[in-house]
Amino acid sequence: MIHRTVIPVLWLWLACVIIGAALAGSAKADPAEDFATAYAADVCIVLDDHPTIPGLTGVLQAVQETGGLTARQAGQAVALSVINVCPRHIPLLRRYVAMYAPRASGALA
Repeated sequence: MIHRTVIPVLWLWLACVIIGAALAGSAKADPAEDFATAYAADVCIVLDDHPTIPGLTGVLQAVQETGGLTARQAGQAVALSVINVCPRHIPLLRRYVAMYAPRASGALA
Protein backbone atom coordinates (compact mmCIF):
# COMPACT_ATOMS: atom_id res chain seq x y z
CA MET A 1 0.00 0.00 0.00
CA ILE A 2 2.74 2.46 0.93
CA HIS A 3 4.65 1.51 -2.22
CA ARG A 4 1.70 2.50 -4.42
CA THR A 5 1.36 5.85 -2.64
CA VAL A 6 5.03 6.78 -2.32
CA ILE A 7 6.13 6.05 -5.89
CA PRO A 8 3.60 8.39 -7.57
CA VAL A 9 4.45 11.12 -5.05
CA LEU A 10 8.17 10.70 -5.81
CA TRP A 11 7.50 10.93 -9.55
CA LEU A 12 5.42 14.05 -9.01
CA TRP A 13 8.19 15.57 -6.88
CA LEU A 14 10.82 14.69 -9.50
CA ALA A 15 8.69 16.22 -12.26
CA CYS A 16 8.29 19.42 -10.24
CA VAL A 17 12.05 19.62 -9.66
CA ILE A 18 12.79 19.18 -13.37
CA ILE A 19 10.18 21.74 -14.41
CA GLY A 20 11.41 24.18 -11.77
CA ALA A 21 15.00 23.83 -12.92
CA ALA A 22 13.99 24.34 -16.54
CA LEU A 23 11.96 27.45 -15.76
CA ALA A 24 14.53 28.97 -13.43
CA GLY A 25 17.12 29.40 -16.17
CA SER A 26 20.42 30.97 -15.31
CA ALA A 27 20.31 34.10 -13.21
CA LYS A 28 23.32 36.26 -13.98
CA ALA A 29 24.12 39.28 -11.92
CA ASP A 30 24.36 42.48 -13.92
CA PRO A 31 26.55 45.01 -12.09
CA ALA A 32 25.06 47.98 -13.97
CA GLU A 33 21.49 46.95 -13.15
CA ASP A 34 22.44 46.22 -9.55
CA PHE A 35 24.04 49.66 -9.16
CA ALA A 36 21.10 51.42 -10.81
CA THR A 37 18.64 49.58 -8.60
CA ALA A 38 20.52 50.57 -5.46
CA TYR A 39 21.61 54.12 -6.31
CA ALA A 40 19.36 55.56 -9.04
CA ALA A 41 17.85 58.13 -6.70
CA ASP A 42 21.32 59.31 -5.67
CA VAL A 43 22.43 59.59 -9.29
CA CYS A 44 19.36 61.71 -10.03
CA ILE A 45 19.92 63.97 -7.01
CA VAL A 46 23.46 64.73 -8.15
CA LEU A 47 22.30 65.36 -11.71
CA ASP A 48 19.60 67.70 -10.37
CA ASP A 49 22.36 69.69 -8.64
CA HIS A 50 24.77 69.51 -11.60
CA PRO A 51 22.74 69.21 -14.85
CA THR A 52 25.71 69.86 -17.11
CA ILE A 53 28.12 67.85 -19.24
CA PRO A 54 30.88 68.25 -16.60
CA GLY A 55 28.37 67.24 -13.92
CA LEU A 56 27.43 64.11 -15.84
CA THR A 57 31.11 63.34 -16.40
CA GLY A 58 31.66 63.56 -12.65
CA VAL A 59 28.71 61.25 -11.99
CA LEU A 60 30.03 58.70 -14.48
CA GLN A 61 33.49 58.78 -12.89
CA ALA A 62 32.05 58.46 -9.38
CA VAL A 63 29.81 55.55 -10.39
CA GLN A 64 32.77 53.80 -12.00
CA GLU A 65 35.00 54.29 -8.97
CA THR A 66 32.52 53.65 -6.16
CA GLY A 67 30.74 50.81 -7.91
CA GLY A 68 33.90 49.12 -9.16
CA LEU A 69 32.41 49.17 -12.65
CA THR A 70 33.96 49.46 -16.07
CA ALA A 71 33.34 52.67 -17.99
CA ARG A 72 30.73 50.88 -20.10
CA GLN A 73 28.95 49.49 -17.02
CA ALA A 74 29.00 52.93 -15.38
CA GLY A 75 27.38 54.40 -18.48
CA GLN A 76 24.74 51.69 -18.44
CA ALA A 77 24.08 52.22 -14.72
CA VAL A 78 23.65 55.97 -15.16
CA ALA A 79 21.46 55.51 -18.24
CA LEU A 80 19.24 53.02 -16.41
CA SER A 81 19.02 55.36 -13.43
CA VAL A 82 18.00 58.30 -15.60
CA ILE A 83 15.54 56.36 -17.73
CA ASN A 84 13.80 54.75 -14.75
CA VAL A 85 13.94 57.46 -12.08
CA CYS A 86 14.66 60.87 -13.60
CA PRO A 87 13.85 60.88 -17.31
CA ARG A 88 14.01 64.68 -17.20
CA HIS A 89 17.79 64.20 -17.63
CA ILE A 90 17.52 62.19 -20.87
CA PRO A 91 18.32 65.30 -22.98
CA LEU A 92 21.54 65.69 -20.97
CA LEU A 93 22.47 62.07 -21.71
CA ARG A 94 21.78 62.66 -25.40
CA ARG A 95 23.99 65.76 -25.45
CA TYR A 96 26.76 63.82 -23.72
CA VAL A 97 26.55 60.97 -26.23
CA ALA A 98 26.49 63.41 -29.15
CA MET A 99 29.61 65.04 -27.78
CA TYR A 100 31.66 61.98 -26.82
CA ALA A 101 30.38 58.94 -28.71
CA PRO A 102 32.78 57.54 -31.30
CA ARG A 103 31.78 58.49 -34.80
CA ALA A 104 32.08 56.22 -37.79
CA SER A 105 34.71 57.24 -40.28
CA GLY A 106 36.15 55.92 -43.49
CA ALA A 107 34.68 54.78 -46.75
CA LEU A 108 31.63 53.14 -45.19
CA ALA A 109 30.65 56.09 -43.02
